Amino acid sequence: MSIFSAIPWSFLLKQAPALVKAADALLSGTLIHRTRKIENLKQRVEALEEHDRKDAALMKNMAEELQALTVSTRILAARLRLVLWLAVFGFFLGSAAVVFLVISVQ
Repeated sequence: MSIFSAIPWSFLLKQAPALVKAADALLSGTLIHRTRKIENLKQRVEALEEHDRKDAALMKNMAEELQALTVSTRILAARLRLVLWLAVFGFFLGSAAVVFLVISVQ
């Protein structure tokens, strides 16, 4: 006796339209679910791309601000060097004045 002889073929043949209908419903439900899933994934990818664009714009703005800060820092450093040299010059000029005053008083 074969394995296939245990299957009720007559019952399956009578129920074939219902089986086909159920399989079709299952397949279409799966396709709808996949379509929804794909649409959801597309929306999420678009949201991520938009987020990446905003991040890139923010990083560009931060880089521009950092560049402006760097330029300002260089300008301030140059001014500080100038003030330092003027202070050194003033110190020596004042020291020379004190020496001259001490020499002229004697």
